Formats: sequence, C-alpha cells, structure tokens
Amino acid sequence: MDSYSPVPATVIETCWPTIEIYCDLEASISIGRTCQSLYRATVDTNTKRLKVSHFEVDNSPIRTTPHQTLLNNWHTAPARIPHYLSRSLNAIHFPSLRRLALDFPATKRRHASGHADIIDDACTSSFPMFVTNLSLACNLEYLHLNAGRLMSIERSGQLEASYEVFEQNLVKCRRLKGLEVINSGFVRGNHDPLYSVALVRALIPTIQNIKLQQLTLRIDGWPSDPIYDRMLSNNGINPVFDLFRAVLSVERLSALRLSLSKSTSNLNALIRAATTSGRMKPSHLTTLTVDYESQRATVPVDYLPAAPLLNYFAESNPLECLIISLPSECWRGEDEVQSLRRLLSNKPYLSKLILSFSFLSDKESAVMKMITEVLKPPNSASSTLTNLSIYGLVGVDEREISQLQSLLQASGMTKSELSVIRK
Repeated sequence: MDSYSPVPATVIETCWPTIEIYCDLEASISIGRTCQSLYRATVDTNTKRLKVSHFEVDNSPIRTTPHQTLLNNWHTAPARIPHYLSRSLNAIHFPSLRRLALDFPATKRRHASGHADIIDDACTSSFPMFVTNLSLACNLEYLHLNAGRLMSIERSGQLEASYEVFEQNLVKCRRLKGLEVINSGFVRGNHDPLYSVALVRALIPTIQNIKLQQLTLRIDGWPSDPIYDRMLSNNGINPVFDLFRAVLSVERLSALRLSLSKSTSNLNALIRAATTSGRMKPSHLTTLTVDYESQRATVPVDYLPAAPLLNYFAESNPLECLIISLPSECWRGEDEVQSLRRLLSNKPYLSKLILSFSFLSDKESAVMKMITEVLKPPNSASSTLTNLSIYGLVGVDEREISQLQSLLQASGMTKSELSVIRK
C-alpha cells in the first residue's frame, strides 16, 4: 500500500455541521490505511493530498473559559489546531474542490512561549498559500473570500504581489459560477472601514471572462492604500468604476448583490457605470440587491441621482427578490420616482421587495402613491408578492399609508412592514 502521512487527518475538518450523518473524515482516513480503495477515494495518490469537495473556514470569535473544552467542529478548528488554515491549504487536493469559503481567522500558535496563544498570520502564510494553490482549482464552482483581516498591512503595499498572483490564478477557475467577496476591514485606530484597491483590480479579469451566475460584492469605506489609489487616479484609472462596469457587463447573471457603505465616490462610480453601460441590459436576474449604508452628513454630500441605476435594471423581468437601499440625496425628484416605477413594473415573479429611502421627504406622497399603484391588482407583482418592507419615508399622508395597508391585507400578503416616519 502507498505510504501515508497522518498529518491531513489532524488538520482537515469538514464545513458541514451534519457530516457525521454521512461519514467521519478522520475515521475514514484511519480505515483507509488498511483499505486501498478507500484510501484512493480520499487521498490523491500522487500528491498525498486529501480530496475535499467543500472546505470552509469562518471568522467567528472563539471565547473560552480556562476550564472549557472546545467542541471538535470546523468552527473551533482555528482555536484548537496550530496554524490551522495554512496547514489545511497545504494538505487539500485543490483540483477536487468545488466550494471554498475563507475568512482568514486568527489561529492558535504552536508554541506560545509566554506570548499570546493566538496569532494573526493570514497575510504571511495562509493567504499566499491560498492564492498559489488556486491555480489548481480547475473544478471550483463557488468561492467566498473575506479579505477583512488583510487590511492591516495594505497601507505598506506588502500584498501587491500576492493580489497579482490571485488575479492570474482566479481567472483560471473556468467552472466558477458563484463569487462572493467581502472587501472591507478595519485597522486599529481608524473608525472607518477600509477596502483594498489591489483586490478590486484583481477581480476585474475574472468578472469579465468567466460566465458567472451569482456575484456578491461588498466594498466599504476608503482605500486602505491611499498612495496607490492616488497614483492610479493620477493616471486616469478608477478601479471601482472599472469593476462596476465589468459587473454590469456580465450577460447571464442570475443573482447580483452589491453592498457599499460610507463612500460617496464608490456609489457614484456604480451610478456612472450604469449610465455608460451601453444598450446591453440584464435580463436574467432573479435576485438584485443594491444596499448603501450612509452616514448622516454634517455637510452637503454630492450624490448622483439614482435614475440611471434604477433604469438599468428595469428590464430584469424575472426578478423574484429586489432590495434597494439608497441615500435620500439620490432621490432627486420625478425622474427617480418614474425610474422606480419602471423597475417595479412587469415583474410577474416578484415575491420579496425591500425599499429604503433613508429619511426621504415624501410630503406629496408621490413615492407612496406610485408604489401603491404598481402593487394594485391586476398588476403583475400583486399576486406573487409575499414580503414587502418600506423604510425611511418622511411625512407621508396617513391616508396613503392606510390605502397600502388595506391593499396588502386584501392580497393576503404573509409579511409586510411599513416603517414610515410621520412628521
């Protein structure tokens, strides 16, 4: 029988909470030592790496008391196994992977030696190992990447080369169908979130060249490396705009979730990308989320009007879930009301609708009247809508609220929430 090292058995743990129903991974490897066929089913005989179709590591904090014993599961693995993620990535047979989710948690040290028992080694070991092995993930279908813990050294540019390798290797994952990237993190002493400009640029080739079906992006706050961002800007390069233009050019996307916060320029980049996207419109979307978390500004903020963005998605007739949350400054007037009408109209499958207007004054009830009119039978969404939430309209006429509530009751809607500020 082939020689076998037991190291993977002590490192790899499944992401499935109910995996014991199907098999115990470490027990299977132990049995594999005496069973040639099972050994070959779980271990690649050439590389001696473990065949894993799903692997996931999250960033959940593990809090323990001195006498507490941690459960043996994938959530607690980084707190129990020294240098867990880097050792796992070194033991996985990447061509077997179909689903990979990485949050780069802090991990247990091998030898504390009077120092802290936990070390944050993502940028020095696990992330470079991940981006290198990614070139072998020829069967990968879904990738979740949370880069929050990598922000701490972004200012010094130490990850520039790693992100270049990530860009080159991610685009080789030709079977990739779903991509979720959280480009948001905090640095000690800074209260605002930061995002990586290098990561933004690294995603563009994959979005342009791989036929993704689902895409989730979160970009918060300000560039973590402002010098690099300024250099690009001085050369006429706007990475966030280029990213959104690539996103809006994906032809057969079925689910798009965009989350932004505390950056006027990034939201304006998205609206400009929608304005300059040309004639091609998304026609296969079933899920759309555009969620912007704003701060109450003490000075006027120059947001672009939302109409071009709303119009861009108006022809997505298969929509089943629609979530729009934009600052009140984006709702300039009649153009935005009519654009929202077009977005809500002709949606025969719409079942979930969430709209947030962020303290928009609607004293003439123009927005509320339009929503009520669109949802009235026999309009397309009236028969399928089961979840409706409207937030942040200020000063709406009570009669308009009552009329919409009566409509919802008459339609038998199972869940509705109207959070209207009455002033």
